[in-house]
Amino acid sequence: MSDITNAESEGGYVFVSHAHKDLHEIRKIRNILEDNGLEPICFYLRCLSDNDEILDLIKREIDAREWFLLVDSKNARESNWVRTEVEYIKSKAPKKIVSVSLDKPENILPTLERLSKSMSVFISGSTKDRRIVKAIYDECLKHDFKVFYAPESLKPGDDWATSVSDALEDALKRGCVVAVISASSLNSRFVEKELSFALSQKAYVLPVIVDDVELTGTLKLLLANLQHFCLKTPVSEEQLKKIAEIIENMSILRLRGQR
Repeated sequence: MSDITNAESEGGYVFVSHAHKDLHEIRKIRNILEDNGLEPICFYLRCLSDNDEILDLIKREIDAREWFLLVDSKNARESNWVRTEVEYIKSKAPKKIVSVSLDKPENILPTLERLSKSMSVFISGSTKDRRIVKAIYDECLKHDFKVFYAPESLKPGDDWATSVSDALEDALKRGCVVAVISASSLNSRFVEKELSFALSQKAYVLPVIVDDVELTGTLKLLLANLQHFCLKTPVSEEQLKKIAEIIENMSILRLRGQR
């Protein structure tokens, strides 16, 4: 995988179940998803003529994915392929499923934007905690989240309001903010401001507190009514799965429009 300190992102795959007769509208939906940073998987295979081969390929792709967009329409309801995909997706629960209807075009863009935010994770942490951040980053990728990492890249003299708030505003548009709080990050004067700003924007924030580090009074107040995760080093697979589970629960709330 690429160097995560380049602040680029990976992941974000979403399987799109649709009728081929709606291809013109599906292309618009695909473009919106891509503009929001996601990687839509839309099957239309001219090169394969064997139905069993196509079905096997589609099932393998569904098995590998966590997020699904069902595009409902008259054509979709009459499509055997769509019916087969939907039945198979629902049989593989738990999966995260969102639907839009071509009969209600006014709801499509808001739903796709909510899906994009639900699928996105922004990780904030000290470069000294790179191994921890990378472990969380890789675990989120396993669940098809679109993952961004913002290293501590500010230099002496950089303006916090311009540099950090701009980065966090961008993060909040994307989705959940995971803040890794450790002895290293507490040496940074930015950690309290970053958390305070994210919470003031009513963001979904998951603080990950490393090795019971002693929090400042301000941080204790910020985290008082906030779900957090206490991580013990060395990082275990079980702990990473729990962090991913918490993030997924936050994502489901966003998918349901509960924030």
